[in-house]
Amino acid sequence: MNNYTFKKFENQGPTKDNRISINKSGEITFPSIFCYENKIFRYEYATLFWDQEKKAVGISFTNKKEGHGNYKVTRLSRGGGARISSNAFLKSSGIDLSIDSGRFSWKKYNDPKLGLLFVFELREK
Repeated sequence: MNNYTFKKFENQGPTKDNRISINKSGEITFPSIFCYENKIFRYEYATLFWDQEKKAVGISFTNKKEGHGNYKVTRLSRGGGARISSNAFLKSSGIDLSIDSGRFSWKKYNDPKLGLLFVFELREK
Protein backbone atom coordinates (compact mmCIF):
# COMPACT_ATOMS: atom_id res chain seq x y z
CA MET A 1 0.00 0.00 0.00
CA ASN A 2 1.27 3.52 -0.90
CA ASN A 3 1.69 6.12 1.79
CA TYR A 4 1.20 9.77 0.85
CA THR A 5 2.25 12.91 2.69
CA PHE A 6 -0.28 15.46 1.45
CA LYS A 7 -0.06 19.10 2.46
CA LYS A 8 -3.12 21.32 2.31
CA PHE A 9 -2.99 24.10 -0.29
CA GLU A 10 -3.99 27.30 1.47
CA ASN A 11 -2.97 30.12 -0.88
CA GLN A 12 -6.02 32.12 -1.94
CA GLY A 13 -4.30 35.39 -2.78
CA PRO A 14 -3.92 36.91 -6.24
CA THR A 15 -1.89 35.03 -8.78
CA LYS A 16 1.76 35.90 -9.06
CA ASP A 17 1.67 35.26 -12.82
CA ASN A 18 2.25 38.67 -14.37
CA ARG A 19 1.73 37.76 -18.04
CA ILE A 20 -0.80 39.33 -20.39
CA SER A 21 -3.17 36.81 -21.97
CA ILE A 22 -5.18 36.46 -25.14
CA ASN A 23 -8.03 34.02 -24.62
CA LYS A 24 -9.84 32.07 -27.31
CA SER A 25 -12.93 34.29 -27.09
CA GLY A 26 -10.91 37.30 -28.27
CA GLU A 27 -10.20 39.12 -25.03
CA ILE A 28 -6.88 40.48 -23.89
CA THR A 29 -6.67 40.02 -20.13
CA PHE A 30 -4.40 41.54 -17.52
CA PRO A 31 -3.73 39.85 -14.16
CA SER A 32 -4.34 41.76 -10.96
CA ILE A 33 -0.64 42.10 -10.17
CA PHE A 34 -0.08 43.77 -13.57
CA CYS A 35 -3.02 46.13 -12.99
CA TYR A 36 -1.94 47.17 -9.50
CA GLU A 37 1.76 47.58 -10.28
CA ASN A 38 1.04 49.65 -13.41
CA LYS A 39 -2.00 51.52 -12.02
CA ILE A 40 -4.22 50.25 -14.86
CA PHE A 41 -7.45 50.65 -12.89
CA ARG A 42 -7.20 54.43 -13.18
CA TYR A 43 -7.72 54.19 -16.96
CA GLU A 44 -10.97 53.66 -18.87
CA TYR A 45 -9.65 52.76 -22.32
CA ALA A 46 -6.82 50.97 -24.09
CA THR A 47 -5.44 51.69 -27.54
CA LEU A 48 -3.95 48.74 -29.40
CA PHE A 49 -1.10 48.74 -31.90
CA TRP A 50 0.23 45.95 -34.13
CA ASP A 51 3.72 45.33 -35.53
CA GLN A 52 3.22 42.77 -38.32
CA GLU A 53 6.92 42.03 -38.81
CA LYS A 54 7.61 41.22 -35.16
CA LYS A 55 4.12 39.90 -34.40
CA ALA A 56 4.03 42.31 -31.48
CA VAL A 57 1.06 43.93 -29.77
CA GLY A 58 1.48 47.34 -28.15
CA ILE A 59 -1.03 48.65 -25.63
CA SER A 60 -1.36 52.16 -24.26
CA PHE A 61 -3.89 53.14 -21.61
CA THR A 62 -5.87 56.37 -21.60
CA ASN A 63 -8.98 58.07 -20.27
CA LYS A 64 -9.83 59.66 -23.61
CA LYS A 65 -12.23 57.93 -25.96
CA GLU A 66 -10.81 59.06 -29.27
CA GLY A 67 -13.19 57.62 -31.87
CA HIS A 68 -12.47 54.17 -33.23
CA GLY A 69 -9.54 52.15 -31.99
CA ASN A 70 -10.00 52.55 -28.25
CA TYR A 71 -11.28 49.61 -26.26
CA LYS A 72 -13.08 49.79 -22.93
CA VAL A 73 -11.02 48.46 -20.00
CA THR A 74 -13.32 46.33 -17.87
CA ARG A 75 -12.35 45.49 -14.32
CA LEU A 76 -13.01 41.87 -13.40
CA SER A 77 -15.54 41.49 -10.60
CA ARG A 78 -13.63 38.81 -8.73
CA GLY A 79 -11.10 41.37 -7.54
CA GLY A 80 -8.79 40.06 -10.20
CA GLY A 81 -7.42 41.98 -13.09
CA ALA A 82 -8.97 43.59 -16.13
CA ARG A 83 -9.85 42.76 -19.71
CA ILE A 84 -10.58 44.33 -23.05
CA SER A 85 -12.77 42.76 -25.71
CA SER A 86 -10.47 42.99 -28.71
CA ASN A 87 -11.94 40.68 -31.36
CA ALA A 88 -12.00 43.32 -34.10
CA PHE A 89 -8.34 44.19 -33.50
CA LEU A 90 -7.25 40.55 -33.38
CA LYS A 91 -9.11 39.62 -36.58
CA SER A 92 -7.92 42.66 -38.54
CA SER A 93 -4.33 41.97 -37.45
CA GLY A 94 -4.53 38.38 -38.70
CA ILE A 95 -4.10 36.92 -35.23
CA ASP A 96 -5.42 33.34 -35.21
CA LEU A 97 -6.91 32.65 -31.78
CA SER A 98 -6.58 28.88 -32.21
CA ILE A 99 -2.81 29.31 -32.58
CA ASP A 100 -1.93 32.59 -30.88
CA SER A 101 -4.00 32.50 -27.70
CA GLY A 102 -2.05 32.06 -24.48
CA ARG A 103 -0.02 33.97 -21.90
CA PHE A 104 2.74 36.33 -22.88
CA SER A 105 5.62 38.04 -21.12
CA TRP A 106 5.55 41.80 -21.65
CA LYS A 107 7.85 44.78 -21.42
CA LYS A 108 7.49 48.54 -21.23
CA TYR A 109 8.52 50.38 -24.35
CA ASN A 110 8.70 54.16 -24.79
CA ASP A 111 7.84 54.88 -28.40
CA PRO A 112 8.99 58.34 -29.57
CA LYS A 113 5.61 59.03 -31.24
CA LEU A 114 3.15 56.93 -29.22
CA GLY A 115 4.49 57.24 -25.68
CA LEU A 116 4.53 54.41 -23.14
CA LEU A 117 3.41 51.05 -24.51
CA PHE A 118 3.12 47.66 -22.88
CA VAL A 119 4.43 45.28 -25.55
CA PHE A 120 4.28 41.53 -25.97
CA GLU A 121 5.31 39.34 -28.90
CA LEU A 122 3.05 36.48 -29.91
CA ARG A 123 5.88 34.03 -30.48
CA GLU A 124 7.10 34.58 -26.90
CA LYS A 125 4.72 32.62 -24.66
